[in-house]
Amino acid sequence: MMLELDAEGELVSFRSLWSGFAGLERSVPQAEGMTFDAQGNLYLVSEPNLFYAFEHE
Repeated sequence: MMLELDAEGELVSFRSLWSGFAGLERSVPQAEGMTFDAQGNLYLVSEPNLFYAFEHE
């Protein structure tokens, strides 16, 4: 699961990385890095050599 916190540590949003959520057919096995682009799309890498892209709605 990914959490977004504000500067005070309060929850802003979250995203499950389990199968069946956010369009995932399988759970993300070991998320290790993430970034956003200027449009708010999320990119996530995971072992073993997996890459995920989530479009901003």
